[in-house]
Amino acid sequence: MLRIVLAIAALLIYGSLYPWEFHAARGSDGPLDALIHSWHISLNRFELRDIAVNIAIYMPFGAAAYVWLSSRRASVCFLGPVLMAAVLSTCIEIVQFYDARRFTSSVDIVTNILGAALGVALVTTLVKRGHTTAIRIQQPGAALLLCCWLGAILFPLIPDLSRTELSQKLSTFWGAGFTPIPFYALVVGWLLAARMLLAVTGERLRNLLFPLLSLVLPTRFLVLGLSAGWEFWGSFLLAWLLWQAFLSRIRHHDLLLAWMAVLSLVATGLAPFHFVKHAQPFVWIPFRAVFSTARETGFALFLGKAFLQGATVWLFRAAGLRLRYAAAAVALLLAGLEFAQRYLPNHVAEITDPLLCILMAWMLHRLQRARVRQP
Repeated sequence: MLRIVLAIAALLIYGSLYPWEFHAARGSDGPLDALIHSWHISLNRFELRDIAVNIAIYMPFGAAAYVWLSSRRASVCFLGPVLMAAVLSTCIEIVQFYDARRFTSSVDIVTNILGAALGVALVTTLVKRGHTTAIRIQQPGAALLLCCWLGAILFPLIPDLSRTELSQKLSTFWGAGFTPIPFYALVVGWLLAARMLLAVTGERLRNLLFPLLSLVLPTRFLVLGLSAGWEFWGSFLLAWLLWQAFLSRIRHHDLLLAWMAVLSLVATGLAPFHFVKHAQPFVWIPFRAVFSTARETGFALFLGKAFLQGATVWLFRAAGLRLRYAAAAVALLLAGLEFAQRYLPNHVAEITDPLLCILMAWMLHRLQRARVRQP
C-alpha cells in the first residue's frame, strides 16, 4: 500500500508543479513570508472551484495513507494521513513560490488537509459498514497498461474548468478531418483498453466495459489543452459495436486483437508510406525524441506507445505464446519498422521503441511474478 501512497503523492507533486517552469525568487521576503500572508480569499465561482478541486485531489491520498497505516494505533491511523497531507501540501506551496505559473496559498494547504481528512472519514465509514479496504488486482500487468492508456488519452492530467475554454472546445467538435490510419489506431486503442479493463475487473463487469470507458470522452473536455472531436466519439462507437457484435463472441479474440495491434503498429510506423532514396541518421540515444519535443506531445506519445506495445505483448501471451517469445517478436518488428523509418521523412529512426517494448515486457513479467507470490 505504501507504493500506492507514493504514487498518489507523485501525481499530486506533478500536477501541482506542472509545467515545471521555475524562476528566481520574486520581490518578497521569501516563500515562508509569502505563505503566511496568503490568507486572502474571495468567494467567487473560480475560488470555490479551486477549493473543491483541492479537496477532491487529496481525498485519495488520505484514504490510501489510512489504509497503509491501518495496522498501527488508532491515533496514528487518523492523524498520520492528515499530517502527511499537511507536510506534502506545505512543501508544494513553498516550491510553487518559484514556479512562474503558480501562486503560494495557505488556503490551498487548509483545503488539501480537509480533503485528506475527508478521505480518512470515507474509508472509516466503509470499514464500519463491513466493506473491505484491500485492493486485489488479479491482472496487475493489465492494470499497468490501462493506466498507460489513460495517461496517453488524458495527459497532461491538469483540470481546466473554464466555461470559455469548454465552449471553444465544443465549437471545434466537427473540425477534424477523417484520416484512416489514426482513426483505425483509435479504434484499436479502445478495443485494447476494453480487454485490459476486462482483465482487471473480471467477468462480472463484462457488459459495463464500454460504458465505463465512455467516461473518458467527456473527461477530455475538462483537461487542459484536450478535447474529444467526432473522431474520438466515432472510433469509440465503432469499437463498441465490434466488441459486442463480434470480438466478445469468438473464442480466440485475444489472438485477433494482438494481430489488430500489430497492424496498428505497422500502419502508424510506416505512414504516410512516402519513402525517399537517402536514409536519415539513426538515433542511438534512447528516449531522446520524448524529451526533445513539447511535454504535452512527447509524453502522451510515449505513454501511447508503451500501452500499444505492452498490450500487444500481453495479448500474445494471453493467446498462449510465452512472454519472452512474444516480447522478442514484437521488439524485432519494431526494430524493422525503425530501420524502414530511416527512409521516411516525417519519422525519427531511433532505438527507443524496441527498448521500450523490452522494458514493458520485463515489467509485465515482474508484475506477474509478484501476483503469483501473493498468498
